[in-house]
Amino acid sequence: MARPHRLKSFAVNGDPAARRRELELDRQQARRYNVLDYLKTDELGLSRIIADLLDPQATHGQGVFFLRKFVLALKEFTPFDPGVGLERCQVSVERERKTTANRKIDIVVEIVDGRSRYALAIENKPYAGDGEHQVRDYLRFLRAEYGRNFLLIYLSPTGEGPSDWSISPQQLHANWTGRFAILPYHRGPGAWIEDAFEAFRVPCSLTDWLDACRAECKVDRLRWFLGDTLQFCQRTFGEQCMTSDSETQAVREFLFENPDHFDTALAVYESWPAIRDEVCGRFLERLRSRIETAVELKPYASDLQVGCQYRGQPKYSNVLWLYRDRWQTYEGASAITSQRTAIRMESEGPGPTGWHFGVCSPLSTDRMQPADRQRREQFEGKLNHAIDLPKRSPWWPKWDYLDGKARDWNTLVLDLNRECEASEDGEITRHIVDAFVDIAVRAIPIIDEFDR
Repeated sequence: MARPHRLKSFAVNGDPAARRRELELDRQQARRYNVLDYLKTDELGLSRIIADLLDPQATHGQGVFFLRKFVLALKEFTPFDPGVGLERCQVSVERERKTTANRKIDIVVEIVDGRSRYALAIENKPYAGDGEHQVRDYLRFLRAEYGRNFLLIYLSPTGEGPSDWSISPQQLHANWTGRFAILPYHRGPGAWIEDAFEAFRVPCSLTDWLDACRAECKVDRLRWFLGDTLQFCQRTFGEQCMTSDSETQAVREFLFENPDHFDTALAVYESWPAIRDEVCGRFLERLRSRIETAVELKPYASDLQVGCQYRGQPKYSNVLWLYRDRWQTYEGASAITSQRTAIRMESEGPGPTGWHFGVCSPLSTDRMQPADRQRREQFEGKLNHAIDLPKRSPWWPKWDYLDGKARDWNTLVLDLNRECEASEDGEITRHIVDAFVDIAVRAIPIIDEFDR
């Protein structure tokens, strides 16, 4: 088969002609410019954008246009009639709605039609995990306020459900059918498999709603903003391409001019998951090696165990860990860290995505004996003073997601491969190793005290 290397030049190094076209399009159209790059896009920032679009009184001036599109997308999940004349309803939108459990629901849209009062509540989870009983408490609060006239929407990156710590699937099926729905920011083809939450997932996404609004909006400046928001959500939570639009176009042109290479293109496409996993596995091993030899950890080298495993697609199957042999073992605990507390990094998946790190317990608090649970509480108190990670769960006394792009390795495969091939550590390697080692140095003395 002639000239298969030509496809490689597009996929890996980029075609010079395509690059020149890309630069010219940037000059003419500023295609990569996105206003959200200059705004706060944390949980609060994204909630404000969504709430303002849903608010008929907001400065966009479109009345109930965006809200109607949203209600129509949810028509299978709520008894609220999407055909109701929203113009005649009283609609109020509140962010950070306080509840009786001293919590705050991110967005509550209240729709009043005569004596009928209905609430669409949104719990926005683009990055953070759940608090203990968080979703359960929100559902109870909404039931007390609105009876059966409400829907709590759990907005997650690609349709993930809440953790068992927040509410279990069994509780949702038994008590909250028709009152709870899961809406993904973005859901590409094959992005999710059926699981215990499938019955609660809305068959569209936030990006679908934004796209539908953009298609029918008559105001140019709003269409541009909707497009930027849509692009941000796809880029942040969706499936990413390895190439630019111009490179994709160059590949298309080459293939249609040289149809004998279609089988080569198909082989590259089908091989990509295996190639990705090989690169990510090698990169995880590189991180393990750098952590094991970190100067800051030399005082503990005599019994320090640093390990990793990479198994690809299954959730929570890609892990890097560190523990000391002297630390106490817990009966019935996970064998991956020899039944010990560990400093740990893992992907919540599916695949090498959702990388988070922190201090991980070998047992969840609900499986601990009373004495161990009491020691865990004291242990967490010490960790709170030593480690600046904001999240906790029954398994993780302290944890957080990796910063920025390091959270999703699907988008970094080319960079990870370059860093694996380089003699010196690259930016991504240094960033992850420094963060992991810093937590280890702070946590090891505390674990020594409580788990010796």
